[in-house]
Amino acid sequence: MNIGIGILAGGKSSRMGENKSQLIYKGNTFLENLIQLFEDYDIIVSSNDLNLKKLDKIQYISDVYKNIGPISGILEILKASKHEYNFITGVDMQNINLDFVNYIKSYISSDYYIFSIKSNNNLHPIGAIYSKKLIPILENYIHNENYKLKELLKEPFTKIIDLRYSIFNDNILYNVNTKEDYYKLLSRNIISICGRKNSGKTTFIGKLVSILKEKGYKICVIKHDGHDFNIDNKTDTGKFYNIGADSVAIFSNKKYMLLENKKITIDFLLSRLEDFDLIVIEGLKNSDFDKFEVIRQENSREIITEKPLKGIITDIVDFSEEFENIFDLSNVEKFAEFVIKHYIYPKQLV
Repeated sequence: MNIGIGILAGGKSSRMGENKSQLIYKGNTFLENLIQLFEDYDIIVSSNDLNLKKLDKIQYISDVYKNIGPISGILEILKASKHEYNFITGVDMQNINLDFVNYIKSYISSDYYIFSIKSNNNLHPIGAIYSKKLIPILENYIHNENYKLKELLKEPFTKIIDLRYSIFNDNILYNVNTKEDYYKLLSRNIISICGRKNSGKTTFIGKLVSILKEKGYKICVIKHDGHDFNIDNKTDTGKFYNIGADSVAIFSNKKYMLLENKKITIDFLLSRLEDFDLIVIEGLKNSDFDKFEVIRQENSREIITEKPLKGIITDIVDFSEEFENIFDLSNVEKFAEFVIKHYIYPKQLV
């Protein structure tokens, strides 16, 4: 079933103090990121900003009923859409992905007009699918000056989808309302550098970290070992772990290390990391993070990283032009400049 996409970009952004749709994240504006994400869908952008730069193939609408919140934008999106069902997202919901949209889409049935998410006992009217059958109901709500979307979610025509029974966590619906929210989003910048064994990933990452540290950035590096790693039995910590201890820790007044014998995911690790300007992961070629693959002359040119791939790092002069971002393996400084521009938030925002 084809659905439409509605992006609410017309709010006053009073708590932010500026138009949220034009905030920069990963080198693009919030609005550009969502338009790229949903490039294969019919997109309608609801905005009251007369100065907003309009892109080709995107339909733009404005509120007929002014200053009453997102209910007006949703109404106009449903009126303008040629699709019976439309996924409605706020422009500030930058963690939304296609898997999440398809997950909600799987619940669509003619028995309901709204398909909304519940997480941690909170109902989310934005980041939900709405049917055009709601048009007269929304108009009636507005006529009665009832502008609260959560009232709609109490109606029998709403299907509530509990997120705890899915693979998604609460961050999927994270939205940016304040400068603090914006900083939090930006500070979780992550890239993955992948490649074949002995391709030079570790050396390249080491040089990148040195350059970024010299510039004053706080960097975290995560190494993914797909074959499970061994702990050196020469150390006391390693001996305890290899004997069979389920958890071993060592610490000083400057650092610590914790080893736990348990199955974990990258999300588990990331949820425990804070206050880094950049997180660099070595490996995880099948992840959803922005990935860059190292390919060397003496190795195969065949790409092993799962797409989408953000760029290639190589010493091959005539590498394929199909990639917009191709970096010289020997020019780590140039790659560092790219990373700072696209993945590390400006220091003046801190």
